[in-house]
Amino acid sequence: MSVKIRFFARFRELLGTEVTAEAVPGTHLASLIQDTARKNKEG
Repeated sequence: MSVKIRFFARFRELLGTEVTAEAVPGTHLASLIQDTARKNKEG
């Protein structure tokens, strides 16, 4: 399933406005954000 994550404030400065991530059922939002941050040089 595709999930769109929208960032605001400091997260937006570091990670961009929004990303689309693939998630399996049972995935937590915190996990998706951590994965996004790991992929970003600023994160």
